Amino acid sequence: MVAITATMPAPKPPLERQCAVCGSKDGLRRCTGCCLVLYCGKNHQTSHWREHKRDCKDVGYYTTCLQLEEHMLRDHAGDLGLSDNLFEEARGWFSELDGVHQYLGARKDLVTAMVKMNTFDSIQAAIFHCQGIVELDFQDYTGIVLYLPSLYLRLGLEQQCYDFCKWNIMIQDFFDKKAPDIPWGEMGDMCVSMKNSNVFEDLEYFTDSAAPCELFYLVAVMLVKFRLLQDLLALQATTESVGKRVPTEILDYICLYVVRPVVVKNRTIMESTDRSYEIQLLKMQVQFLFRLVSKRFKSTWLGLIHPRSKQGLGSGTRCPCCETGGRYVLQNSCDAWAETPGAIDHAMEFIEQMGIKLELADVSKKTCAHQKQDINAK
Repeated sequence: MVAITATMPAPKPPLERQCAVCGSKDGLRRCTGCCLVLYCGKNHQTSHWREHKRDCKDVGYYTTCLQLEEHMLRDHAGDLGLSDNLFEEARGWFSELDGVHQYLGARKDLVTAMVKMNTFDSIQAAIFHCQGIVELDFQDYTGIVLYLPSLYLRLGLEQQCYDFCKWNIMIQDFFDKKAPDIPWGEMGDMCVSMKNSNVFEDLEYFTDSAAPCELFYLVAVMLVKFRLLQDLLALQATTESVGKRVPTEILDYICLYVVRPVVVKNRTIMESTDRSYEIQLLKMQVQFLFRLVSKRFKSTWLGLIHPRSKQGLGSGTRCPCCETGGRYVLQNSCDAWAETPGAIDHAMEFIEQMGIKLELADVSKKTCAHQKQDINAK
């Protein structure tokens, strides 16, 4: 049996644009400070200020810091041999310039503050800045790239998440093997070629990669595949229960509201009346990914079982090769799992079937030992 010593996180509804107090979606107005929190009226905005004040001021502070760093870089661009348009000229290799790490750090701090705010608009803004960091610096020394997939998933952007995971694995492979021979401009062009990849394809692209940070993308792709599986099960159930009672045109219209946009784009699946093959294939893929992740990093699932130990965005080790690294993967994507109906229960079933033992105390000891090693190294 499995040893589980904490309560699982309760399922949560997906993020939506709504009043932060009552959940109303009508007549919304923005917080005049951060512009990332919505209210249905002045009364709710006033009553929520005490709770929102700290996060609002943090976003304002880090926004100002970022603007100052950007102005300083543009003012001193000539010292770097670049024009004031250095953000375009140095696209892809930005971190190789002198004096830019403070700018990248300030942008990451802003992302962290936005994610902490935890609204639809704050996550959307965080994605914008994460994408900006990655476009400037393909090697991403800030580590933001490892958390972008979970942010995509929180807004229901499964296609973008899948495309990004494929692109980033490919970029890392090129850096490991061929980077010196490839012009920087071509790196960005590869992103275009990855757009709208087939999310129903096999897992060969991900499982063949030997990149050290592969785990982060495996976990994200697993959740994408699970969402596809849930959609196809719902779609097939709708077809079987409603299809015989309504005209085809009405059934097609109903099905559009049963599944996610990433599934709607696949005409073959939408027009099919029997999706048993695709359903079985997705089940096998989800199970394979779970076993693969569990085999390499059993402590990964501790971040899901013990959400209270969740750290801030980007905390912990970037590389999951150490014992504690896998735990940070789910700690930073726990919300995406909780906002996916059935995902946590499904993971728990796998954990029980595989007999994985998750003891917080055991991992805590290893975490402390790891931290002591870091302190001694410093």
